[in-house]
Amino acid sequence: MSTSTQITEQQARAVAEEAREAGWDRPSFCKELFLGRFPLELIHPHPRADPADAAAGAAFLDRLRAYCASIDGGAIEREARIPDECVQGLAELGCFGIKIPVEYGGLGLSQVVYGRALALVGSVHASLGALLSAHQSIGVPEPLKLAGTPAQKREFLPRCARGAVSAFLLTEPDVGSDPARLRTSAAPTDDGGYLIDGTKLWTTNGVVAELLVVMARVPSHAGGPGGVSAFVVEADSPGITVEHRNAFMGLRGIENGVTHFDQVRVPAQNRIGNEGDGLRIALATLNTGRLSLPAMCAGAGKWSLKIAREWSAERVQWGRPVGEHEAVATKIAFIAATTFAMEAVLDLSGHLADEGRKDIRIEAAVAKLWTSEMACRIADELVQIRGGRGYETADSLAARGERAVPAEQMLRDLRINRIFEGSSEIMRLLIAREAVDTHLNAAGDLADPEADLTHKAKSAAHASGFYARWLPQLATGPGLLPTSYREFGALAPTCATPSGPRASSLARRSTRWRAGRRHWRSGRGSSAGSSTSVPSSSRSPRPACVPN
Repeated sequence: MSTSTQITEQQARAVAEEAREAGWDRPSFCKELFLGRFPLELIHPHPRADPADAAAGAAFLDRLRAYCASIDGGAIEREARIPDECVQGLAELGCFGIKIPVEYGGLGLSQVVYGRALALVGSVHASLGALLSAHQSIGVPEPLKLAGTPAQKREFLPRCARGAVSAFLLTEPDVGSDPARLRTSAAPTDDGGYLIDGTKLWTTNGVVAELLVVMARVPSHAGGPGGVSAFVVEADSPGITVEHRNAFMGLRGIENGVTHFDQVRVPAQNRIGNEGDGLRIALATLNTGRLSLPAMCAGAGKWSLKIAREWSAERVQWGRPVGEHEAVATKIAFIAATTFAMEAVLDLSGHLADEGRKDIRIEAAVAKLWTSEMACRIADELVQIRGGRGYETADSLAARGERAVPAEQMLRDLRINRIFEGSSEIMRLLIAREAVDTHLNAAGDLADPEADLTHKAKSAAHASGFYARWLPQLATGPGLLPTSYREFGALAPTCATPSGPRASSLARRSTRWRAGRRHWRSGRGSSAGSSTSVPSSSRSPRPACVPN
């Protein structure tokens, strides 16, 4: 059974460092920005999808849009549950296998189309987006895509594509962002399998899932190295108990609970990757999985903009529509501009993920952090624009004969995105760690209190060579030339803004991490516009909005 273990700060750091992807085999736009370079060629011209793939994606989105018009988001909110017929309808459309290859029964569509689909269903009710993203972004399909064997893909992916809901179980009552404290165990058995014991918390989809990805710690043994490992587990296996279905301030239709494992037998062929690879697989899964949140935030922004424009034109105060008053017009402009930016971030990140030629670990984290923060601000501004009607529930509005607009529900639903899949504070630390990786490799041992003099001397020699080459580059380059980036017209000065001073400041501060500081001083903290298509719906508040 699981036993409590005391973990020091140094041990926790070591586990996190071991789990992260150490190399940079592919270029990263954001990483170069932190080094004071502006590699425009990595994102410009803007990536484009294959025409045939784009056409297939558009046809799927048209079918999904039509189906979403029949979903009563208000019923999901009132009953705190997604109806079985709704789940079945999404499965028949192929929504549970959007990114699963056609050879395994999926639709084989792109990350870009997947993001637009999440924006669409999420604008009907946020719990629908959570259902699909927890299944496909971090559930069984994505880990198997990254590290599964051909046999595992043949066995499980067709089931997932047909609608067998999956869930990802990492969090525990005492384990959040610090995986070193993970206590769920997977003890090796004589027949080569494992017995899993432990408790998992906040298991999105876990209450209704057929398949689970479970992270458990394998003790070191004669047959393997042990360590945190990932397993595909049948949810109806003997010994699995869903002990509680959790309820939250938002996402009232989410199937999230507490799952207990008592001597649950798992065959060796259900382990994903090698023993000890679990955290690496989890982090790699989240690199792309985090892009589901920017998708739903962008969808929420588009819906908010629609409602804000309609209300500001309809509502008259002081002899004029409120949208013509500067205070409200400024808020609408903020919502419009920020929604455009969120959709642009989502679109670019999705294309980069589809290409597979760029390392997007920083880009995905930045997208998740920024869009989740901005979406909350947008929802708050929408409530403010609608005043008392923004604070009133949709059902209450409808009961007294007014349009049922769930602005307050959106505010509640969006709040979790600043916590889901890495809180904003953890995202800042993750971005900071990856951003300074080059500097830590060049000079980290100089500030490492545990490094001996020999290592410090080698680090000093390496650092002197690196910074002799790097620092002069900050004072040169096309960003300092007034004629650069002419193809961007009025936006050219923005592209030419020097980033060298910030990059050099970053280099100085990076050594604080290796020196044992808890976190970066500057990181101390508290995933192209197009038309919106809205289907008819008896409940006007949450129309399905998606880029065409």
